[in-house]
Amino acid sequence: DMCRVRLQRAESRAAYTEKRLKSLTQRHVLLRLSHDRLEENLLLRPYTVRDALLQLRDVMMKESHDEDLPAGGELLNLLAEYCQLQRAALYRFRGSELDPAPVAVLGENQPLDRDDSLLRFTLENRVMSHVQMRDMDASYTGFYWVCAPVMNSAGQIIGMVVVERMPFLSINQETLRLFGVLLNFYADIVQHAPEVDELCSAWPGMPPVFCRELVALNGLAKERRVDSTLVRLSADGSQQARQVVEALQRGRRNLDGYWWVDKQHADLVLLMPMTGASGFESFMLRTEKMLQDDYAFADLRQAGLTYSHREMDGSPVLDQIADLLGVDHVR
Repeated sequence: DMCRVRLQRAESRAAYTEKRLKSLTQRHVLLRLSHDRLEENLLLRPYTVRDALLQLRDVMMKESHDEDLPAGGELLNLLAEYCQLQRAALYRFRGSELDPAPVAVLGENQPLDRDDSLLRFTLENRVMSHVQMRDMDASYTGFYWVCAPVMNSAGQIIGMVVVERMPFLSINQETLRLFGVLLNFYADIVQHAPEVDELCSAWPGMPPVFCRELVALNGLAKERRVDSTLVRLSADGSQQARQVVEALQRGRRNLDGYWWVDKQHADLVLLMPMTGASGFESFMLRTEKMLQDDYAFADLRQAGLTYSHREMDGSPVLDQIADLLGVDHVR
């Protein structure tokens, strides 16, 4: 029984790490493509892909959570700008079936053809498909040029974009890769629990990415699969204490999330996945060693810092944040 429990925890940790790795890989590809497009279009377009994505994320987070695919029109406009789409439509899934009623359209499109061979190939293989693929029948007579699933990092398909017209020369590897990464980015933001909306509403300064990770890790902690710890570090107002907090934020693990509760006063919360009691003790030992080596301080108190922490236990996230911050009610 002990070995079975350990195996389940190890599998959960591996699944969570793989999901984060996929997300980071997609963001890395997106960053590289954004840099390439910036060099090409700097004189013509006054903003970058990153700016457009941040704007798209803000719009989606403001939309109602009741909508399956919020800000669909903004998504198609972004795809038209960077992937040269001319006519396209975004559809949602109702259970396991594709809803024929479009969520958003770009240009004038024909009704959805569920029997189209290109669309069926996309649904069966869960990959983006286009008319130039080797696997496509040379006698294909449909009117779709590209079918792209809206799939998140966990491999869940929540929608489909079908393209009826785009420049033929734009159907190339770079454009299609950017197309897929943009849809992945959109799906990862859209597919979140209602508790994420509650967190963002209660704490407007909390980054949406931090909210999603917090809710996801709390669910794993509730199932006793992955241990996670929240740590709050606060400076006493001195310039040196503020520098120490900023150094701890910069030196965090890549897996750790962070939230500036009050950046002006150096009030920081770290989210440390896969970190239980022993992991937190190791973090404190590393921090004290850093203070001794770099600042000649014996501990956090001497450096002008106070801290509090708690292990995530599966209770409502709002209550855990309120307990960590020492407040009686949520703002």
